Amino acid sequence: MRILNSIKKELQYGCYSKAFAIVSAIFILFVCFNLFSNLNQLKQNLYVFNISVRNAQEDGEDINALIEQSFTTKEENIGGAVGTVIENPIAYDYHNVANSLYIVSNEYLPSQIIELYSFIVSSVLCSVLGLYMMMYDKSNKTLKIKVIRTPIKNIIISKFAAGFIAITIISLSTFLISFIFGVVARESVFSSIDLSMFSNLTFQNDANIFAQIICSLLLSYIFYIIGFFLGTIFNGIWIPLLIIFSYNLFIPNLGVYDLKNLVSRIAYVYFDFDGSISLIKPLDIAPGLAATILLVISAVLMFASYFIFKKKSKYITK
Repeated sequence: MRILNSIKKELQYGCYSKAFAIVSAIFILFVCFNLFSNLNQLKQNLYVFNISVRNAQEDGEDINALIEQSFTTKEENIGGAVGTVIENPIAYDYHNVANSLYIVSNEYLPSQIIELYSFIVSSVLCSVLGLYMMMYDKSNKTLKIKVIRTPIKNIIISKFAAGFIAITIISLSTFLISFIFGVVARESVFSSIDLSMFSNLTFQNDANIFAQIICSLLLSYIFYIIGFFLGTIFNGIWIPLLIIFSYNLFIPNLGVYDLKNLVSRIAYVYFDFDGSISLIKPLDIAPGLAATILLVISAVLMFASYFIFKKKSKYITK
């Protein structure tokens, strides 16, 4: 019961401090931006397609016949500059519109939202959340009181458990909110454009959404653990923040056993990345081995966090 009370307090503080709400809001903003970009790309592709159709009609060509034919693209030197030559632009433009429709369709939209969260947002946000959950007692000067009143083991377990619970709730709720918003925004755009030539299209996404959600949550937990571990090592928040942002934004793939490569290898097992989200192509490593390494790293960092925090707490209580 004591540990459950500690977890409850950690969750309450996360809510009162609006940390969980901020993480949710940032993710939804990213989804909105990505969705509007995709819808804008759809309108642009449709505009280009309509121009190609109009030109073909003026030349007396059969539009439906052209659409059913294949298209080719090749790079050629045109007037001293390299350009792309498209044979059968009608089919090419039709393909682009169809691909844009698939990206915002009900079949693929959930996968794209999970991709955006898992591989663009959570690597930073969940790491920062883990760092915050570790550091806020220091900044609020409540750490000494907590260490005196609560066993170190309970403090660490409650912070990890509260973080995992919060990430699960935030992820699932924002996935649902983002999907609903995406459907409403898409239908609003569809009502203002003519898609009659694409009414016969049907889409299919063979991805296992449940597996994608589980993969997303597990990766988010790992990012949280990393941020938490950094919080136990450093006394201030700026160096860990610099490490988190620098690694995610500027440092390239460092090799087969680099965190980026391991995550990317697992990602390509469950995700297709057919939309606007893409990851580095991973260096060759078995998915099972990559998953095992990530789990071992997570376990080591969790135990290391406990022992580092326990050692530092001896000086806190003096």
